[in-house]
Amino acid sequence: MKNLLFLLACTLVLTSCSQDTEDLTNQTDPAVDLKIFDDTNFGVYEGVFSTAKGDKRATVTVKITSEDVAMATLYFSDGSTTVARSKSPIIKGEAIDNVIFEGKEVSFQFSADADGGNSKATNVVYLKETADIITAKSTSRAPVTSLTGTYICNTCENPNPRTFNVLISGDGTGDQTYTAQTSFNGNTFNGNGAQSGCSTAGNFDYCDINDTGAIAVGAGTVNWSGTVIYGNGLTNCGQLIGQWYFTGSANDKSGIFATDQRCTAILAVEDFEDSTVAYTTSVPEFTDGGTDFFLRTNGSDISGAYVVDNIVENSYFAAQDIDGEGATLPVYLEFTDITLVTGNEQLFVDLLLAEDDDAANQDWDDSDNVIVQYSFDNTTWTNILAIEGELGASSFSNTPRVDTNGDGFGDGKEVTNVFDNFVGTFQNNATTNPTASGTVSIRIQFQLNSGDEDIAIDNFYLLEEVN
Repeated sequence: MKNLLFLLACTLVLTSCSQDTEDLTNQTDPAVDLKIFDDTNFGVYEGVFSTAKGDKRATVTVKITSEDVAMATLYFSDGSTTVARSKSPIIKGEAIDNVIFEGKEVSFQFSADADGGNSKATNVVYLKETADIITAKSTSRAPVTSLTGTYICNTCENPNPRTFNVLISGDGTGDQTYTAQTSFNGNTFNGNGAQSGCSTAGNFDYCDINDTGAIAVGAGTVNWSGTVIYGNGLTNCGQLIGQWYFTGSANDKSGIFATDQRCTAILAVEDFEDSTVAYTTSVPEFTDGGTDFFLRTNGSDISGAYVVDNIVENSYFAAQDIDGEGATLPVYLEFTDITLVTGNEQLFVDLLLAEDDDAANQDWDDSDNVIVQYSFDNTTWTNILAIEGELGASSFSNTPRVDTNGDGFGDGKEVTNVFDNFVGTFQNNATTNPTASGTVSIRIQFQLNSGDEDIAIDNFYLLEEVN
């Protein structure tokens, strides 16, 4: 298993830019009432920044609260900051037209409509190199959240992390819109996305995220999807974790991305890419080279008719007609005795699921299921996430979906032939963990006993609340 943890849990060691040493006392107003500026060009614009090479990234705050001078502050992922100030007055209630902002390290031109809409930064230069800033007006009705992050591509010539930033327009609840900023081959590219399907778990909301239009990169395109987690109540945080896919070249690429800001610590991760794995199985992995299999695969040792899309890198775990080669059901894929780091209450299992499309009813019977479970003592197992066939006119050949109410029938999100994120949550407290165990085990139960009854799994994460 490749070491993905460094991307998601550590800070990149980058060349630090010096902090602007000018006195910021009179420029920074820690409490700007967004509501009084909602329909004007004054107020706060939030954004994200990246160098064209993708080696420096930052969140950006442009604060315009008087006609005398406005200030932009870049907060870099390495903890340093730099500022730029407007070189000409900005008149309240009038459109902002290419006002120059200059600082010791960064300069750009800023424009916005008279009501603050359609803001943009152009001609961005950082330390004499081309860079990019995207911004949006933050209002009391639609506050803007800016998150810096990185993506990696282990199969690219340059495997080093590079920029993947996001700008979220909204308060973090329900449907939201996104703008993504990424660097590739010495250029920056922007694209749009959205979140949906939100649920609440303890102090957190979590949602699906997907692009709403691929990012055009030369003759190819980049699509992305994943999971966003927000803190609510006492917890103030935001994080994204997901996967991206580049298509349009002779060798398509894929990888993962994650934001620098974190709500959770990663306790376990498995990408199924090589033979160094974090899991065990209750029966030896096997394949008949055709349609009966239970193993980690890149597709070369199972039927060529078995197809799932949006595979991250090359390999995944797949199971179909498991008892066809003599195994007794159910069988299990297990992550055993994972150390709990923070001991905090909320935990998440985040993984990719897909299944081969039979172009009809997907062939799951009432007896078929794939269930993710947890245990603090390896004796008592509790369901986290269950995939069951939906309730159909027949007890045979139905569509696999999340069972949201525990009745044994799928009624939620559908598992399709395209890998997508699925999340289950559970808590570590006196009720679920009465012995205060310092470890937890996760297992995935498979009950699939006929041809075309299958599941594919990729990019497994176990996450633990940080705050």
